[in-house]
Amino acid sequence: MDVCNRRFCKRCRLNKCFQIGMRKEYILTEEEKAQKRLKIEANRYLSTSASQKGKSSDEFLTRDATHY
Repeated sequence: MDVCNRRFCKRCRLNKCFQIGMRKEYILTEEEKAQKRLKIEANRYLSTSASQKGKSSDEFLTRDATHY
C-alpha cells in the first residue's frame, strides 16, 4: 500500500471515514441501494419527460405565433 493506492482501497477509505466520525448505521444495505437507484431513475424520467413537454409546447406556441 502506498500513498497513491490508499485513496482507492475500500478498506482504507472506510477506516478513514470511521476515524472522522461516520457511523456504521449510515452504510446502506444492498436493498436500500436498489431502492435509492429506482427512486433516482424515476425522478430522472419525470424530469426529462416534463422538460420535453415544456419544450414541445414552447415550440408549438412559437410556430403558431409566426403564422399570424
